[in-house]
Amino acid sequence: MRYHLIINPQAGRNQRYSPLVMIKKKFHNRKIPLTISETTKKEDAIKIARSSRADVIIAAGGDGTINEVINGIVAKKAKNKPVLAILPLGTANLFAKSLGIPISLNSAIDLLFEGQKKKIDVGKVNGRVFVLAAGIGMDAHMYDNVQPILKKAFGEVAYPISAINTIFKYNPQRITVKTKDVELHGYYVIICNVGSYGNALSIAPDAKEDDGLLDVIVFEKKEIKEFLRYAFGVIGKYHGLFSDVRRLQTRKVTVTSEEPVLVHADAEIVGTTPVEIEVLADTIEVICGSKRQLFQKEKIDEIKHGMESFVKHRIENMRIPKNNTKIFKKLKDTEKKIKKSVAKAKKNLKNNMKVRRWKKSN
Repeated sequence: MRYHLIINPQAGRNQRYSPLVMIKKKFHNRKIPLTISETTKKEDAIKIARSSRADVIIAAGGDGTINEVINGIVAKKAKNKPVLAILPLGTANLFAKSLGIPISLNSAIDLLFEGQKKKIDVGKVNGRVFVLAAGIGMDAHMYDNVQPILKKAFGEVAYPISAINTIFKYNPQRITVKTKDVELHGYYVIICNVGSYGNALSIAPDAKEDDGLLDVIVFEKKEIKEFLRYAFGVIGKYHGLFSDVRRLQTRKVTVTSEEPVLVHADAEIVGTTPVEIEVLADTIEVICGSKRQLFQKEKIDEIKHGMESFVKHRIENMRIPKNNTKIFKKLKDTEKKIKKSVAKAKKNLKNNMKVRRWKKSN
């Protein structure tokens, strides 16, 4: 098995140890040869990946580096393309999170040898491949406005800072979304290949990276107060309940507008409207996390049964003097609070389940 590491030397510099030194050490300990290529400028990773003859290409860097490596692998003419492995060293690491890949470099390296292989879809827009999402409108302008110095100083917080600045400066344009059977209109459009980004945002809860479909989300209103409502809805995972948020699933979609609107693919600006976006099914094989996160319902049930059993056990087994009602009352109050928290979590889950039942249109 031939391994080729493509690493962005600027990524992961805030870590205690040099990422490259740690990677080399891990491979040396396993007595596995490793070819190493460091990127020096934008799109270097595309060229390196395209010309690589390795069986496994390891992308070490942020979402931008990973996107470039994927574009290089997809561009290869060979029938048997190399497998992609990911070592997340970036600011947000959204793609790694979506596949259950640990953010800890040490754990991610171990997963490289022990993880599961999975075929996934990619999207394509203006000749550029994406794995997470493409966006037209507000979020494209937000990514365009993110300054490298902000990312370096504030990390992942740089994106909300840019979003706040963009909200008050951006002039939304009316966007038309067309598929074979449907035509929708709005001012912000996000086209997802994956449903959620680890513990972060869940824009299209039903989207799957291996279903051969893209999930198109159209936000129909343009006012600042409406955008803020959409933003809070996405954060709270209840935006699917809004009547002015439309969703459809498709293999190909055309997006147009009266005035040119910026388009991004995995946070990289790829041009302006009009654009045609399509899915390329089962295009790339990637090493994923061996243990995916528990679904929210399972987490709630686990917490519920664990906490209630604990409190019940404490109440039943503690030796409380008959005249000491104060301690007993405190334990009872704790039990009530836990039950109240569980009820609230169940209510939130019910709302999330409603989001998952959005009407599908193929």
